[in-house]
Amino acid sequence: MTNARHEANRRVWDQHNEWWAVTVLSIGWILGLLPRVRAVGWLLAGLLGPTFVVEVGLITMQRWRGVPSHFNFATPFDTAVFSTTGSLVVIIELVIVAVAVWSFVALRGSPSIKWAIRVGLILLVGSQVIGNLIVANGIPKVIDFNTGDFIPAGLELAYKLGAAGSMKVPHALTLHAIQVLPILALLLGRASWTPERRSSSWLLRHWGTQDWSRRSRCRRGAGWPRST
Repeated sequence: MTNARHEANRRVWDQHNEWWAVTVLSIGWILGLLPRVRAVGWLLAGLLGPTFVVEVGLITMQRWRGVPSHFNFATPFDTAVFSTTGSLVVIIELVIVAVAVWSFVALRGSPSIKWAIRVGLILLVGSQVIGNLIVANGIPKVIDFNTGDFIPAGLELAYKLGAAGSMKVPHALTLHAIQVLPILALLLGRASWTPERRSSSWLLRHWGTQDWSRRSRCRRGAGWPRST
């Protein structure tokens, strides 16, 4: 039993908790690039930090007990734990939205870094929307609303949309954008490109110009190059 619990703890730290830890560190780094407004900074950090600790602690406790940490309505205690983690996630979501909005008002850094952070935050907000959709999709699959009984077999279907569609993939991709995009921007910053060329706005404008040029040549009858 002890080995099983240690294995469960290892899995939860490898997956859910590590993501939360990296995300909290990312948000802390972004807060350092925003104006140093002491009251706002302490409010956001004060809400995010303790909420993260309690939420991860509850999930770890459930895994240590050897029961599902999500969509678990097997007992009144498990229901209370899942409901509490859901309420804590709402607080985290509000902090993420506040930081995302603030990043468009004032953010220090190069154009490429600023846009990487802003786009990453927008996608992070999108991931929270997907997470709420997962909950809305999963709860009817684990609870019989006619009897109120918990359906353990529904846990395997909670993350599936339709017959086989998985909601975990878009959720994961949007979750990690806040780490991937700034790292890419930092790597591009070491390249020999100008700051304008490194910015996402330049990339979009450059792509649009090239696409418009190709379409214009097609309309003039030039067409695409013939294959040999």
